[in-house]
Amino acid sequence: MVPITKTKGFYEGQASYSPDAKFIAFTANLFDDQYERCLLEAWKKDKDRPNHFMVRNLSTELYLMDREENAVTRLTHFAESDDRQGRHPWITRSTWSKDGKTLLVGVALRSNITGKIEEERIYRLKIE
Repeated sequence: MVPITKTKGFYEGQASYSPDAKFIAFTANLFDDQYERCLLEAWKKDKDRPNHFMVRNLSTELYLMDREENAVTRLTHFAESDDRQGRHPWITRSTWSKDGKTLLVGVALRSNITGKIEEERIYRLKIE
């Protein structure tokens, strides 16, 4: 096995090749230094309960890696959305269209208090 990403994020997963294999879509929480500081503080409180930490604090976004250039682009910005209403987004799945021009993205919105899923949505994302 050969690693294809080199990030310090807490989570990366759900990778899938585009139909032409030029791109890889994956979910991760690779936001910024402020987000990382918030997660580290939450982790200090919940490190003995990793599941508690994940369902109450961790948000994910969808990223696209160009396999030729090894360039990673963030495709979604659910964590900055104004309609979160005390919830954090967790991408549950994504899938490519046959022509590779669209990704369908499933998102669960979890309560920041209980961690329970309060709403689920599916988005269509055009890839240029």
